[in-house]
Amino acid sequence: SWGGYFQKKLQTGSLSGRSDDSFDVVCCFGPLYHLPPEERELVFAECRRVCRPGGVLAFAYICQIGVYAAACVHDTLRQFYPSKRANEYVLGQGTDDFKPGVFFYTTPEEMEAAAKRHGLTKVSNLGLDFFLAASVIDAMSEETFALYQPLADRMCASEACTGMSNHALLVCRNHGPWTDLPTRYAH
Repeated sequence: SWGGYFQKKLQTGSLSGRSDDSFDVVCCFGPLYHLPPEERELVFAECRRVCRPGGVLAFAYICQIGVYAAACVHDTLRQFYPSKRANEYVLGQGTDDFKPGVFFYTTPEEMEAAAKRHGLTKVSNLGLDFFLAASVIDAMSEETFALYQPLADRMCASEACTGMSNHALLVCRNHGPWTDLPTRYAH
């Protein structure tokens, strides 16, 4: 059955026990939300290591500018934003201003640069949700929301909008063997 197939083929958690080139697809959904840039580099290296040449890798992340801009216009959060503290933490350090060190934010450009440093080729880098308009969208009638949906779909499909999303997904392809990487990332 399909259930048995997926139970055997899907892996979660640490990749340290997996051999090089083990997977056709590697999905990293969530960990990058909680890792500073230097630790993100280790994740990229490890995901690349276990992905077969020609394989696909997907990395979910939180967009620094989108999350801050959304807070600035959100009905309940805008009383706190913009602020000097948020400028320092969110924009300056790339971490949450209320819980520093718990959530880390980045930009589409930083994610693409990290992928490139690890020998990965970008396939797409797209926004997944746009918290910027959350209160307006929540207040829409079903009919109005149905009319809004094509715009939302276009926003998610346009790389020009990615940085204004709350969450984004970078999809890459692994094109070569480990030998083409800088030695500091090779295992």
